[in-house]
Amino acid sequence: MKLSFNAIYGKNKRTGKIVPINLIELLSEQVISSKNHSQKIDDYYVFAHHIIGESFLITKTFDSDLVKRINRKTLSIEEIKASLGSDESLGFPSFLFIKGNVIGFAKSFHGPSIRELAAYINAKCNIPEGYNLVIEPLMRDITKDDALNMNFIGRTTVRVESASRLFDPLLRALGAQSIDEELLEGLEITIKPKRLRNIKGVAKDIISNIDEQHESILLKGREESADMLTDFYLSNKGQISSNLHRSKNEDLALEMTTCYIKMKPIIVQCLKDTFGDDLTI
Repeated sequence: MKLSFNAIYGKNKRTGKIVPINLIELLSEQVISSKNHSQKIDDYYVFAHHIIGESFLITKTFDSDLVKRINRKTLSIEEIKASLGSDESLGFPSFLFIKGNVIGFAKSFHGPSIRELAAYINAKCNIPEGYNLVIEPLMRDITKDDALNMNFIGRTTVRVESASRLFDPLLRALGAQSIDEELLEGLEITIKPKRLRNIKGVAKDIISNIDEQHESILLKGREESADMLTDFYLSNKGQISSNLHRSKNEDLALEMTTCYIKMKPIIVQCLKDTFGDDLTI
């Protein structure tokens, strides 16, 4: 799963003014403590449980009996799968991490989406009157200099648009004899290093040669401030995120906390650049 970071706030319907939303307090007092977990949305149910610290389990199911069983306690992914039996489409979890006006959200394959999370919060929690709840992705791009100053670069994907000077030569090198540019938007070339190998030297040459008008690069790199591999985009913005590898609830909660701590400098800067002093962590 991928943990993606978002800003959460209330926005005045008339003036557009932004106000903080204390989601930890809302979920704790109006959902968890009151044992008011489940909410029907369309033809399915979404419900929340506290794991530990600032982490919550958000689950989606079409089975009302499953809601009754899971409401009794917080289950792990493995336990939920076991309770579903052979029909895995009955329900799956997603995971929520909250820190001030920032949330990290990790969606499993069939788990609730960020849209469904927003619908759940609106239904279960008291949002200030006259305000809409907004969950906005924290987006960030980097410059060539930023990328070249990274201390580690791994898997790198170059997108070559059909208008690029490299497009025709690359297609011909692959054996294409006739090229109809009307049919093609572009090419994607992925440089995949051996496990844990740093290909900064190769990536540096590619980054330095990029055609800024027609090409973009997605790279998995590590900054000194973050100390973890993260997806970065050149030429367009990408959401601040990190991959998760654990499966049990408490392990995932700790991993989400660790991701947040390591990426906090990036998150804080993005929040300030986007919202100024209106929102804080």
